[in-house]
Amino acid sequence: FSNITASDGSSSMASVCGGSLCLMDAGVPMTEPAAGISIGLIDDHLLTDIAGIEDHFGDMDCKIAGTRHGINSVQLDIKRGGGIPVSLILNAITQAKETRAQILASMNATIASSKASLKPHAPRVEVMSVPFRDIPRVIGSGGAVKKQLEIENHCDIEIFWEQEQIEITAANLLYLQKAKQAVLDVI
Repeated sequence: FSNITASDGSSSMASVCGGSLCLMDAGVPMTEPAAGISIGLIDDHLLTDIAGIEDHFGDMDCKIAGTRHGINSVQLDIKRGGGIPVSLILNAITQAKETRAQILASMNATIASSKASLKPHAPRVEVMSVPFRDIPRVIGSGGAVKKQLEIENHCDIEIFWEQEQIEITAANLLYLQKAKQAVLDVI
């Protein structure tokens, strides 16, 4: 996980970058990484990656996160009475794009793409086909078997009658495998 230990300036944008790197390292399939940058405004001068004092006394705090192909999110705090000219907002977006590209290049030097498979300790979800006639065995009287499976195997089980499927959600690969085998043993 991304652990930000201070809040001076744009810790939220650092979390976007760190979170993206963590997901890729964990093997979560991502088409590309995301990064974020904060652009501030003081007396019509744009500042990149503002610190706390600049945020506090500035006229604007604009946080932009996205990939090299586009913007995913924007947060804009305008503190100046009367607003900000559109030209300054557009300049801030351009400046954020250029800076985001530099950050993404630095991130790419650390990890260029998602790892090929999920790490063993990553949470898992898997759907199993279970014939309609066997679903009641998974549920049990009053849901007792399902509840016991969930408790003993540290998982959640969702039943999809119409699709003749069950969905198992587990905290990691070991618990998922254990839960799948327990369901197979029941049916």
